Amino acid sequence: MAARIGHPESTVRRRVARLADTGRLVTQVVLDPRRLGLDIDANVMMRVAPDRLDAVGRTLARHPAVHGAFATTGAADLHVAVWVRDRAHLYRFITRDLGGLGVDGVETVSVGQAVKRPGKTPVNSTPRTAPSARTLNTCGPDGTVVRRRCSRR
Repeated sequence: MAARIGHPESTVRRRVARLADTGRLVTQVVLDPRRLGLDIDANVMMRVAPDRLDAVGRTLARHPAVHGAFATTGAADLHVAVWVRDRAHLYRFITRDLGGLGVDGVETVSVGQAVKRPGKTPVNSTPRTAPSARTLNTCGPDGTVVRRRCSRR
């Protein structure tokens, strides 16, 4: 990164560490669940009584198959996104895992193809390229992006 933007390694290392220490930079690992044998991606929308919504949502958020849990408005009160091994595991998730939580109704949608995922370039999209080593984008004092030319040494 330092070579790419034309700054000394020590400066870049110090700035990245400061961003991480202040919570402005968070690193995450994004993996393909299919490589772990999780072939079914499904969204499960549920109707849950208001007095149970928070407890059911938090319980499901801790479930290993759930990668997203959201309180929603409309026909469903709670939406969870799950990755499971196969349809039999999805069936067990709905009948056994949801059954004991007092869920009033369930609608399940299998994802056929995802157009965009975290860490992936959207389908039929041109990947963004980093600026050349001679261009550096920085933030000005008012928060606007300032583009400046850097000389190579």
